[in-house]
Amino acid sequence: MNWTSIITAGLSGLFGSLLAIVATPTLQHHFWRRQRRAELKLKTVEVVNTLTNRFIQQWIAADLRKERYKPALDWYEEFSAADASVKALFGKGTYQIFKDLEKRIAPDLGAVGSHPSVPDFIEARDAAVKALYEEVV
Repeated sequence: MNWTSIITAGLSGLFGSLLAIVATPTLQHHFWRRQRRAELKLKTVEVVNTLTNRFIQQWIAADLRKERYKPALDWYEEFSAADASVKALFGKGTYQIFKDLEKRIAPDLGAVGSHPSVPDFIEARDAAVKALYEEVV
């Protein structure tokens, strides 16, 4: 039996074990952080989708009653919190698409022409939600 082979095998095993001890927690933490960030992003997308759906449904109901719709203060608080989450978690391009949607949160749906357009609002909402999901999935 060759002593060099035995020593090399022993050192190799020792080095491999030490490497695993040091690297495993670091790698686990890295992947845990990525997973947690993805979960936060998905939760943010759900909140944005829910809030914008609630807004458009309430806006349509008020419009049918020939009233102007203005969300309650708590809706604005939730939307502001969602805005902060989108800004913190997503890239600048995605955040800009979200801000384009935010401009439509108004009694006139941010209409450029003479009348509000529900399809334009829904298109802006869909573009924002799609951009948010694309960055996560």
